Formats: sequence, structure tokens, C-alpha cells
Amino acid sequence: MFPIALDTDVNVCALSESILGAARDVDSCVYLTVGTGIGGGICINGQTIKGLQHPEMGHIPVIRHPADTYAGGCPSHTDCLEGLASGPAIEARAGQPAAKLAPDHLVFTIESDYLAQAIYTYALVLSPKRFVLGGGVMHVPGLLEQIRNQVTHKNKGYLAHIDALPDYIVAPGLGDDVGIIGCFLITNSTR
Repeated sequence: MFPIALDTDVNVCALSESILGAARDVDSCVYLTVGTGIGGGICINGQTIKGLQHPEMGHIPVIRHPADTYAGGCPSHTDCLEGLASGPAIEARAGQPAAKLAPDHLVFTIESDYLAQAIYTYALVLSPKRFVLGGGVMHVPGLLEQIRNQVTHKNKGYLAHIDALPDYIVAPGLGDDVGIIGCFLITNSTR
């Protein structure tokens, strides 16, 4: 007989990063994936967090960037994070997928602003010790650093740890295998 466990794809990513990856040295993390959609998982003390349903971290409202004229791609919300910052939103706005754009393209200034707004909001509400940012869009060179800079700018010194911890917002330690590793780990984590 084999053990079976169910959770969301991003929660198992958060779990695998907390056990074996970039958040293994802290007791709480948020994992955000930025790709065909935007989702987030939360892991605290080796347990993923769920409530009435799984967290819908990609559908929080964000303040529209002044240079952004894109209407948004979410069929349910005009100005949600996923509708404005997912891979399909980048492609609709710029006419090409993120991977084909120059890293200094204006779309990544807009992208880093939206993701920084979300991270700062999650930092205020959830207070994790680390953020891990994965997904295909995060492969764009320099985007992670732009996001870090935007979070610091939005923070304005309020949360001291954001400015003091150089490893507060990081890339996945397990790379693109984070999800499959999490699927193996979830059957062994206590529920």
C-alpha cells in the first residue's frame, strides 16, 4: 500500500523548498510561481497552510502601474496580480513571451512593480521568513533583483528585516524540479 496525500501544486513547492531547498534554514516561507498563472503556497513549520480552500494568492488586487495600458487577462478581476503579471499578461502586453524580450524591456519594470506589491502585502499579512520565487517568468535575467529593489522601495524602512536580509527574496533552491520533489515529500509530511 502506498500513502496518498493531496495538496495544491504551489503548496508542495513551498513544502519542498522548506525541507530541501532555499528555505530549509527558516521555519516559514511563501513560494510564488509566476508562469501561465500566478499562485502561492505557504509552509510554516513543515506544514502547508489551507483554510476554507487553498490560498488564491494570484488574485489579490494590485494598484495599476502608471505606464500600464493593458486591460488585464483575468476573466474574473480587472486588476488582480495574475491578470496583470502572469506570463500570458506579459505576452499580451508586449506581443511576445517573456523569454523572447530583452531583460530591460519596460514590461519587466511593470512586472517587478506588481510582484513587489504582492510580496509586500504578503509580508505584512503572513510575515514569512523567506519568499521563494519560481516559475518560467522568473527565468528572465535581472527580474529577481528588480523585484527585491521594488520591495525595498515600497517598504520605506517599515519592516526592518526586508532591508536587512539579503536572502529574504530568493530563487528556488530546487530549480524547476521543485514541484515534483514536493509531490514525493508530501506523502511523508505529517498532516
